[in-house]
Amino acid sequence: MADTSGARDGSGVLDGHIGRPSEKRHNRRAKAVHLSWHEAAAYCAWAGGRLPTIKEWVQAAYRETRPDPSAGFIAGRQYAYPVGDTPIGANTRGDDPWPRHAAAGTTQVGVNGLYDMGGNVWEWLADRDGQAALTAGGSWWYGAEEMVSSAMQWKPVDFYVVYIGFRCVYDHGRAR
Repeated sequence: MADTSGARDGSGVLDGHIGRPSEKRHNRRAKAVHLSWHEAAAYCAWAGGRLPTIKEWVQAAYRETRPDPSAGFIAGRQYAYPVGDTPIGANTRGDDPWPRHAAAGTTQVGVNGLYDMGGNVWEWLADRDGQAALTAGGSWWYGAEEMVSSAMQWKPVDFYVVYIGFRCVYDHGRAR
């Protein structure tokens, strides 16, 4: 089982945000975007993690696995959106307060207590098919319909745009 929270203690890295511990950054919660699959995978490896698989993403984003969940979520329940039964509270091109990607953790908390698993920015997954890799979650550039699990998209591994980012996962038992 992987830790899909994306947190890395003491590193300055949270949920795919670039920053070594010694760096002083203007906005340490800014999403790392405009990166290819190769760059995202390399960063995660450097940070002691890896990109999540489709199976890990789906479980983390849509099925509440905490035994005592907060924010009105129900243990064991599968949700349509990473933020619950509706896309309200996610950063999509709809009615929300963010004109572009939002700082990490500023959107509504979602399934499993995770932020930004739906909307905000597409995120690279480990799954590949030749020179294409899966992205999941949708983004501020797209509508809420892209947040559902069936809407994951294959994109060229060397593709990079302002609406695709990543998060690293860390396997239990591995030092972070």
